[in-house]
Amino acid sequence: MTREAQTRLMNLFSRVIAVHPDWRIGQIVANVAWCARGPSNEADWEVSDEEFLAAAEAHLAHQQPQTKTA
Repeated sequence: MTREAQTRLMNLFSRVIAVHPDWRIGQIVANVAWCARGPSNEADWEVSDEEFLAAAEAHLAHQQPQTKTA
């Protein structure tokens, strides 16, 4: 993984954490890997860096800003 890809990934992790503050790091990895590869025991081991980045970006693109009502 290039330094640029690592920086992109860390930025994406920060954004996913902001959207899902209750997810643990392992959950982020597993959930994004499943988004990329589908639900399987091997998804987190088999997903490529490029697939992982694309899945994280796609996941964030589909998140709706949550509004609180009083």
